[in-house]
This record gives sequence, structure tokens and C-alpha cells, in this order.
Amino acid sequence: MEISNTEVDPNNKAITKVTFSVKDNDDALHNPPFTIGNNPVQFRTHYSKNGTIGIPTPGIQGTNGWNDSPAPKNTKPTVNFVAGKAIDNGKVFTSPTVDELKDYFEGHDAEDDASLTVGYAASNRGKLRVQVFTQDTNQSVSANAQGRIAAGNYRLVLSTIDAAGAESDSITRNITVKTMADFYRNQVTYPTNAEKVTYGDSDINNGNFTDAAKERFKGKVEEVNANNRNLPTGVTYTKGNTNDKAKVAVINFPDGSTIDISHAQVAKPTVPTITPTETEGHKAGWIADSDRTISGTALNSATKSYVDIPRWKKTADITDTTKDPETLQPGEGVIKNGVWKYRLEDGKYLRQTDQTAVPGSSPLPFKATQTVFDAVSDAAQIFVAKERTVEGKTITAKLGDSSLKRIY
Repeated sequence: MEISNTEVDPNNKAITKVTFSVKDNDDALHNPPFTIGNNPVQFRTHYSKNGTIGIPTPGIQGTNGWNDSPAPKNTKPTVNFVAGKAIDNGKVFTSPTVDELKDYFEGHDAEDDASLTVGYAASNRGKLRVQVFTQDTNQSVSANAQGRIAAGNYRLVLSTIDAAGAESDSITRNITVKTMADFYRNQVTYPTNAEKVTYGDSDINNGNFTDAAKERFKGKVEEVNANNRNLPTGVTYTKGNTNDKAKVAVINFPDGSTIDISHAQVAKPTVPTITPTETEGHKAGWIADSDRTISGTALNSATKSYVDIPRWKKTADITDTTKDPETLQPGEGVIKNGVWKYRLEDGKYLRQTDQTAVPGSSPLPFKATQTVFDAVSDAAQIFVAKERTVEGKTITAKLGDSSLKRIY
């Protein structure tokens, strides 16, 4: 302690008022030497001569010179929410740290705020107290390895402690904590179909994506989220470390939670091919309206080819991997060993796209896609040359229609 002030009584020069204070230094702030309880502090003075402390000065009879301080008092500190940051019951937090929860409230104390105490005040951030308990079992909850509160439903208790060690009444709220992955899941940007990475047979080994392919998938997710201001700082991206095709890339959040990225969200197989009809008189790179089978190539891992036959309003999913391509029956298809093939149903024909003004034509090309590990490619398309065989068929047209003259 130290004498912080002396004041001579103006009415009695023989009396000097002396004020003692605990030294306001770092040691006192961290470890105050004492706190005032319910009893007064006692003082007495001694004669001093040539630097030597002598006998006590006369005091009140029967007290051995001891004098009591005024009765001590300490006002209980209080807490309140920071303006604009009140917490309602049911508020959802995203993996908060204890320090982040302190941003929502503040402490006050009459003596501390008036600088009448030594030590950290009730308003000091270090004296703010945050307690978290489970709602169902009332168990105290500590921060996880990342210093954050894990996901769950909790009772939040906020209070402060003043320099004298007195604790305020608390503010209590029921809150929900979500992981960052759960909270930001709908804020992640995924590539559009046009932006997706395409992959081929070289990106697949023994039915699984190669590490190089997964690096490309990871890079695409990172690229499309580079300017995503909805995600928190500290997000990182890594390639998947398993053969799980639903986890080819991973978004990692600062709280340790993750979002797995499926290959279908970020990538697609290359476009399949459609084999043109190589017959003299047909247009190069086209199929013919007289063709009964259509075929092409797909990835070795493809499990389905989808064909769209224009104007006939016919589509077909080719998923069979066992049939012999050379003995397909009408309406059957097969996909195996990187090749797909489909045989038209009896009585059905391709609509030629060569002369679209002619009855029985179509402006729409024949299309085919392939599916690999549930991701669908863009469509390949091919046009249909006018080579239909009409022998033995009934031709219907308006009498005098010029199209009858062009049938051969």
C-alpha cells in the first residue's frame, strides 16, 4: 500500500487526513493483495524520528491506537447486452469461440467504473464470464480442439466479476450452435454445367478417379468460390483421400467441419460419339434415315447411354451390359466395353434432317449422352441424311403435293 493523499484539516491544523491506496501497478492488477470484506480496515500511526519508527501515537482510549476505516461497501456488478447485439432465445450461432460470445455483452460496476478499486474491472474483457450448459442434461460444455463450441442445443449463461471478486447476476439464453459446414452448406458455389471439369478414360483407374483427376475437381471448387463472400475466412480446399465418388473434393472450415463434394457436382464425362453411316451416297458425318441400328463409343466405365430420337418422340436408356451387339432385337440396346448400340423398333424410322420442308422430315438431330458414376455428359448429336427406303410402305400426302415427286 501507499499514501495516495494527505489533507490538513482546515479547522484543526493538528489533524491531517491521510488516504491509503493499494499501489496501482501490474502486480496489483494481476494479484490484488487483498479485498475488502464486511469489516472495516484498521489503521494506527506511530511516531517517527530520524527515520526510526517509534511508539504508536495516542489514540482512542482502549484501542491501542487503532482506528477503523469507514464501513466498507461494494456494489454488485451488472451485465447487459451490447447495443444492437441482444441475443434472443433460439438464436443460431456458427461454431463460436468463447471470446466471440463476449462480443455480445458488457460488464459494469459502480466502484470499478469510478476507479475506486485496484485490479481488473468488471468491464474488462478478461472478467466477462461465459458458461455453456447442455439443455437436456445441464452438463458444462468446454471448447473443442479448435477452441470452439461444438454443435448442439445449449443454455448460455453470461456474467462478470468485479475487482473485489463479486459476480453479477447472469443473463441466460437458450441457443443453438451449428457447425460451419452445416451453416454455410447452402452458401457454397458449384460450377455450372458448362464450367464442370470433363473427364475421360485416362482419369479413371480400376473404376476409381485418379489423384490427378481429384486435384482438378478440387481446383474447380476452389476456383468458383474464390470470390464467394458468403463463406467465412480460413476456408481451405483439398482433394478427396478415398475412392468414395461422393467425396472427390473437400471444403474444410476453421471449426474442423467439412463439406464433401461429389464428382457429379463438379465434373462430367466427356461427350460420347455417334458413329456415322459410311455408305456411298450418304453425307459424310451423318447417319441415314434408312439405318436400323445406331452405335457409338462411350467411356469404359459408362453404365448408361441415353438416346433421343427426334420427332418420333422416342428416347431410350441403354443400360444392358450383357447382350451381344450383333444379335440385338428390335427396341434393344447394349453398352459394354466402351461401345453402345441401339436397334430401332420395327416400323419406326429416323426422320431425315436433310430436307426439312419434305413431309416426314425433322429439323432436330439424333442425340446421345453417357452416364458414368451417375454423372451425365453433354449430348452428342448427329444429323440424318435422306436415304429412307419406302418400298412396301403406304405413303400418305395431299393430292398434288410436290413432295410425292421427290420420293424415290
